[in-house]
Amino acid sequence: MKNTGATCTLGPIPYVWITKSPTDASDETRPLIPRVDTSKKNIILSGTTLYAAIDMLPGALATTTGNYGDLAVTANPTPDTSGKDVQDVALPASTAEGNAMLGAYALTPASAISQIQYATTPEK
Repeated sequence: MKNTGATCTLGPIPYVWITKSPTDASDETRPLIPRVDTSKKNIILSGTTLYAAIDMLPGALATTTGNYGDLAVTANPTPDTSGKDVQDVALPASTAEGNAMLGAYALTPASAISQIQYATTPEK
């Protein structure tokens, strides 16, 4: 997420839907998230880039579900987002999902990947 506008506030994690496609949410699932206070907002300066990482198959689980092809992501971490800032990210064809884990925002890609280990809580 890059803030290209004025300084703003942002929650600690993005909101992610894992779906078959942008038009087929029949098997929609959600990743586990870190146990963080989602009401706390971070101040994001103009021009700042934050990273978040997701692991679709942590630990290369033997039990997986679905053939997913899309992540719908919004910087606004609420299930009732307006949709105006939702970005669709295409996944490699027929990606499996097994207890996907989403990390909190971080200042570098390496830190974002490191945050994944704390994702142990189902999204509310």
